[in-house]
Parts: sequence; C-alpha cells; structure tokens
Amino acid sequence: MNTSQKTNTFTITKAGLVNDNLQNNAEAELVVKIEALASKIQANPILVNSDYAELKDDLLLAIEVLSEPTKSKLLEKYAVLLPKEVATSIEISTNQIQAEDGDKGQVKATVSPSKASQAVTYQSSNTDVITIDGSGNWKAIGAGEAIITVTSASNPGLTKKNYSSNHETNHTE
Repeated sequence: MNTSQKTNTFTITKAGLVNDNLQNNAEAELVVKIEALASKIQANPILVNSDYAELKDDLLLAIEVLSEPTKSKLLEKYAVLLPKEVATSIEISTNQIQAEDGDKGQVKATVSPSKASQAVTYQSSNTDVITIDGSGNWKAIGAGEAIITVTSASNPGLTKKNYSSNHETNHTE
C-alpha cells in the first residue's frame, strides 16, 4: 500500500492478483485454495464418486493455471478427484441385425473420447423379437422388428440405435 496516497496497486496474473508493494506469491496462495477445495471434495463421497461435478471442474481449472512442476504434481495428487471426460459419441459394431429365431450375436460399443467412461446400457424396444443383456449379447426370439438402443452411462443423452429385423424360422416336424 502506498501510504502517502493510500492506494494499492495490483498486477493481474493467471494465478491471481499480486500486490505490487507486498509482492505476494499468487501461485502459492492459489495452491492453498486448491488444497482446501480438494479437501472439501474428499469429504463428500457423492462428489468423489461422481464422474463430473462443478467443484471437480473448478479444481481442474485452478490446477491448470499453475506453472510446472507444481501443476503436474497436483494433477497427479488429485487425479481421482478430477472430472472424468464426458462421452461425446458412441460407435457400435453393427447398425443393422438381420436374424432368424435362435440366432445370437453381440453389439459392441466404443465410447469416445477414449478417456471417457466406456460403460453403456443396452435396451431392446421389443423383447418378443430380440433380447439383449448388459454386455451387448443379443438373441433373436421371434418375427418382427426391434430397435436396440445403446446409451452412455456417463452421458445419458447420448445414444446410438441398432435396427433389427427377425424372420421366424418355420419348424416342421
């Protein structure tokens, strides 16, 4: 503080404000705030176990502005507390299944980006035509059409559809 003019002069840095007269260390002060935020997240099991939470995003953003090697050390130290990448697309091994009663197969799903959770759910629109389990294994049951929907666990609004058409096999005795 300039006591003759009773003013403070600050310099804006990426880590925070630096008082020009006091020469405070903005990066060290930010590290203290990062440690406090990490403790707050660790104290809440719901936050710790969620793939994404606003506080986790705040933690990552704060760490990202630090200089090396502090940045790398904190990214490693708090890796489990940082937000997971959110799925942005799903690719499936086949877009259409043509099957007959009793046929079996698997719909394989790949989520992008690769660091996002690969967990997906599978659902058949008509289980009288085709059934599908949690691993994407399907079985043709009866004649008709059905849609298999693959949904990202980390981004439930993200889906991919597979169209299936089953032709009943005539059994003669």
